[in-house]
Amino acid sequence: MRDVAQRSGVALATVYRYFRSKEHLLAAALEDWQKRLTRRILAARSSTDEGPLPGILDYLQRAQRAFHRNPNMTALMLQAMTSADPEAKAAIDHMNRTNVEMFNRLLEGVAEDGTIEAIRIADAPGFALGVQWHAEYDPQRNPINRALFTAFGEALAARRELTGVGR
Repeated sequence: MRDVAQRSGVALATVYRYFRSKEHLLAAALEDWQKRLTRRILAARSSTDEGPLPGILDYLQRAQRAFHRNPNMTALMLQAMTSADPEAKAAIDHMNRTNVEMFNRLLEGVAEDGTIEAIRIADAPGFALGVQWHAEYDPQRNPINRALFTAFGEALAARRELTGVGR
């Protein structure tokens, strides 16, 4: 902490005012690095219409290069991840949530076979949730799935009778 204060040209008390411990300072630095990396990846992603793989690979390659260029970064990450300091834990938790959110934005909830598994509504004024239930999975042994699948079939048949669609 003393070294950081000297290099920053501030008093040691100033550093402690913002960071309770060395682990908290390390976690905050790592979180800042990750935020900048995530912004770069998502900005590059928004300018292309490629699938999710290039963005994911770009993120992983940049992170790997950063850790390779600075081997101490790995030790710092482990130290922050195992810290008992609640502020360090909060920063690491935030980094994990940021990773999940970024990968979700890159993947957009599309399965390998192209099945849409989740949706998000960009710029929605409120919360939006999309749920997919696979009632067709094993309806013979699962009574809930059987009931849902049967009800779905009946609803389709009723719609066909009403609209004539599917005849």
